[in-house]
Amino acid sequence: MKTQVFDLGNVVLCDICGEDYTDSAMCGGILFGSNACCPECAVSIEKDAVEFGETGYIKGRCPKNVKFSDWCILLRGNNDKIKITSWEPEEDLPF
Repeated sequence: MKTQVFDLGNVVLCDICGEDYTDSAMCGGILFGSNACCPECAVSIEKDAVEFGETGYIKGRCPKNVKFSDWCILLRGNNDKIKITSWEPEEDLPF
């Protein structure tokens, strides 16, 4: 078993389009399920959520006049690491 840990620091990428908002001054965005959607993606995500009756998945909105990147970092709290665990083919899987 191999585990890798990546520290994101202050890097902020949209979970939908992957655009880098780390140094962006853009405000807005939504939390759709567990995905942070940038201000640009949020428009179509929210439109589709209304059309398909999925507005309940909108779990939060970036407060007015708050940068998307700052809001995302607040959402993370102290959890700014990604942990990936993989198994080698010859190892027994844990399930």
